[in-house]
Amino acid sequence: MRSSLAVLTGVLLCGCAAGGARLPPEPPPDPVHLSLGVLPIRPDAQLNSEIADGLRMSHLFSSVKAVSSFESPDVDVFISIVHNMRGFKRPSAMWPDVTAFSARSRKRLYTGKSRCGGFDKYCLNTENIAADLARALGPGTEIYASLLAERAERQSGAPSPSPAPSLSSDADRPKIRQAEDPDKFALVIGIGKYQRLPEASFAVRDAQTVREHLLALGYPSRNVILLTGDQATRTGMQKYIEEWLPRNLTKSSKLFVYYSGHGAPDPATGRAYMVPWDGDPQFLQSTAYSLSSLYASLRALKAREVLVALDSCFSGAGGRSVLAEGARPLVTKIDLGDASGGALTLLAAASGDEITTTLPAQDAARRRNREQTPTLQGSGDGVLLGE
Repeated sequence: MRSSLAVLTGVLLCGCAAGGARLPPEPPPDPVHLSLGVLPIRPDAQLNSEIADGLRMSHLFSSVKAVSSFESPDVDVFISIVHNMRGFKRPSAMWPDVTAFSARSRKRLYTGKSRCGGFDKYCLNTENIAADLARALGPGTEIYASLLAERAERQSGAPSPSPAPSLSSDADRPKIRQAEDPDKFALVIGIGKYQRLPEASFAVRDAQTVREHLLALGYPSRNVILLTGDQATRTGMQKYIEEWLPRNLTKSSKLFVYYSGHGAPDPATGRAYMVPWDGDPQFLQSTAYSLSSLYASLRALKAREVLVALDSCFSGAGGRSVLAEGARPLVTKIDLGDASGGALTLLAAASGDEITTTLPAQDAARRRNREQTPTLQGSGDGVLLGE
């Protein structure tokens, strides 16, 4: 089986390269002068010693050791791995989650997957893990500079900063795994920190969590487009909605579209817009993407099923909503567009005159006699979990 895969891979690479020549191998990363601590690996806690030995053999890091907790001294970066195989024989989308944390601030620095060279135990390829970590954390990156500064602070005896509080939920990590379905596609957009607008709290984390659940539900990673931060510009959103989706979807395709970020109403027309990373509420028609344009593009697809989830609001009254400077919030009538007809089904976090926001503000809104009412439009036949 492995030899057949190797031959097939070689043929594909030759065919893709210019002039039929083989693609050059990826250059090895530069050594990284950092110390790594490999945390116990769930559910096989003792496996971290084996992984630490493998990472040490790459000779890419100053030192690598197995540690029992975040309290281990003389470590710059902690590595956490969840192998997620649960007895499955083939890795598929269930490759191990590899996460790197700053030992001083506990900030998450990198998240990736262990790329497999074959169907070996747990698909834990330490050579690939070491190379990916070295490229993500190595010289020339902002992360590397900050880690060196944190090491200097640690060695000087300065107290460690308190980790920022974070919200977590059991629902953040998928508990099921379904077989990949090549007919499943998804476009996931999450915009938290904007170029010129207030932050939409937790929007990026929400989008990343949605992506992880989609992979667990059998959406192939190659079919899931994730746009966050400055990737989610108006041009970035438009090219995937209007070009990539029509080129890739067929009559048997099922599409899930998720948007988490600011919405905005046009005060003159009431038309609702998704606000990209570079959007400007003063010039919505040229810098934002209207819901009516979104629905028109999605209805034109050949897909068998299209399900849209909007974790945003369009009232202009705060929360995940913005308004042009000087305009009054809560425009009299918000036009969310018509999502009915065809294979399209819409689930919105709030109606046009409501706010969707984080929990403390939502509770305050209820005390002012406001509510957040999820809205459903379309046939209601969209199925996310599969059949």
